[in-house]
Amino acid sequence: MVYNTVRETRRHAKRAGLEREGIRLMDCFWNSRRQNWADHLPMNVAKEFMGHADISPTAEFYSNVGKEHEARAQ
Repeated sequence: MVYNTVRETRRHAKRAGLEREGIRLMDCFWNSRRQNWADHLPMNVAKEFMGHADISPTAEFYSNVGKEHEARAQ
């Protein structure tokens, strides 16, 4: 059976309250990809992938230290 992945994902996102007026599911995926780059690549490489001319926005918005990062550091 073939599933329409985008349609199913949107349906689940709406049920979970993740897709609201003014927030598109694609934006969530894009931001997730950017955070993944920042988590696993050197910041200057992530900056280039994101198309930022300066490293300041990359470092400011994507250098979050979460519980997973803290656990790996110990």
